[in-house]
Amino acid sequence: MSDTQNLTEQEMVSDIIEKYQGVIYKQKEMQYFIGQRVTKLIRGVMIFCAIMLLALFSAIIIFTTHIQALNNTITTMTKHFSTMTADVTAMNKSVIGMEKSVSHLPQMLTEIQTMQDNVGGMSNEITVLTEKMHKMQLHMNQITYNIDSMTSTFVNLEGSVHRMGNGVSRISRPMKAYNQFIPFN
Repeated sequence: MSDTQNLTEQEMVSDIIEKYQGVIYKQKEMQYFIGQRVTKLIRGVMIFCAIMLLALFSAIIIFTTHIQALNNTITTMTKHFSTMTADVTAMNKSVIGMEKSVSHLPQMLTEIQTMQDNVGGMSNEITVLTEKMHKMQLHMNQITYNIDSMTSTFVNLEGSVHRMGNGVSRISRPMKAYNQFIPFN
């Protein structure tokens, strides 16, 4: 039994060694597989880093070649913003001035309304005054007519007085002749 036992022990050892070699082989395969994956990953990272480095160098080259144009653009924008700031400041001052001007508007509207009311009252007074002036004109016309009538009466009266004067002179002729003969002096 010792030979059978030995043989079986040998078979067992050989079987264990075989299994151990299988495990080692599988571990080597796994290490090879993991090594390939890590190598691919490192290659990918290196390619990505190279692309990023290339992009960075390209950006630096583009930036350095276009820095003057960029500087000019920024300067122009700064000038425009300064002008806009001045314009906004001027507009702000205008708005403040307009607010001050508009603040008097309610008082002005009240005064204009008062003036309109006064003008309305004055309009009524002017209408009354116009009516009185019309009546006065009518009275003036009546007075003018009466004066004209008086003038015509005086003209007639003058003729009558003149005729009366002639009549008195005629009547007083005998007395004149008498006075010439007998003066009272």
